[in-house]
Amino acid sequence: MLVSEVRMVNVSVGSMDDALALYAGELGLEVVARGDLPPELSGPWRVPEGLPGKVALLAAGTERTGMLRLVEFGVPGDRIWTKADQLSGNGFWALNFRVHDIRALLPRLLEAGVTGSGEAKNWSITDEVAVWDSVTTDPDGVHLDIYSYERGAELRGGELHGRISPLQTIAICVHNLAHTRRFYEGLGYEVLWERTIAGLEDMLQIPAGVTLHDANLVRDPAILPGRVELFQFLDTGVVSLPEPAPYTPCGPAGPRDPVGIDGDPRSRRGLPPRHRPGSKAYSRSGGGRTPRYRTHHLGNLPRPGRGMHRVLPAGLSAGGGSYL
Repeated sequence: MLVSEVRMVNVSVGSMDDALALYAGELGLEVVARGDLPPELSGPWRVPEGLPGKVALLAAGTERTGMLRLVEFGVPGDRIWTKADQLSGNGFWALNFRVHDIRALLPRLLEAGVTGSGEAKNWSITDEVAVWDSVTTDPDGVHLDIYSYERGAELRGGELHGRISPLQTIAICVHNLAHTRRFYEGLGYEVLWERTIAGLEDMLQIPAGVTLHDANLVRDPAILPGRVELFQFLDTGVVSLPEPAPYTPCGPAGPRDPVGIDGDPRSRRGLPPRHRPGSKAYSRSGGGRTPRYRTHHLGNLPRPGRGMHRVLPAGLSAGGGSYL
């Protein structure tokens, strides 16, 4: 086995206290650990020297997969993924959780500061499985895709224990779903389902007529949390999209490449400066410097006995194994 399911996703936040009030207080995740940013993460994350940070690890009950690690840096940076990038960007897009009743929870989330349409959409995943689903945005700009089952829960993990599930999927927006799917299949993932979905304009706040090519990938069909969901916007003739960077195969990441950039087929040569971790594209605020990228572009996938993988949208390499 090359990698496991996604064990942890990193999300940068503007205020740790506010983020914990939402993710722990309203959603019901439990704080497993909390403290300063460990020094061993400064190198892999390209954190400028002297920049302080705080981290908090959250999990659903006793589960230790599909966890969430919140990160607050001492100096705020600029958001990279904005409304203007919604159809033309790629990379991390949304965190997906299951709750008992999203229609009952949604008004409380809106009162807590998330934004969105305010309505849950009912749609069928398969003939046997249907959900009530909502997509909202937290105060830091992170999309939350939260759902509850109308039918078929017994086919997708059964009864929900606790207020909220572990992270079910990390949704990644891609320019070429077929290429990216082959990458994850090479890691050992398999397609749970793949389809084209229409009618989500209101829920996703996208222009009318835009559809999605969606693929849900699972590492082990017996472990549903920690899946990878890839999607590509289709029928985007209503907007102008930039051409994706050319696909240029490279060699595997070397030992001095702790977040997989050199092993990324669309690495420093293919991505614009603001999407290159470690580049000189920084924002200045309050006399300090913070990288113009967000730590929640990373997902951790532990390998048995061999530390951690950290995955970017199309890159893989070994990193440290500390929870914090």
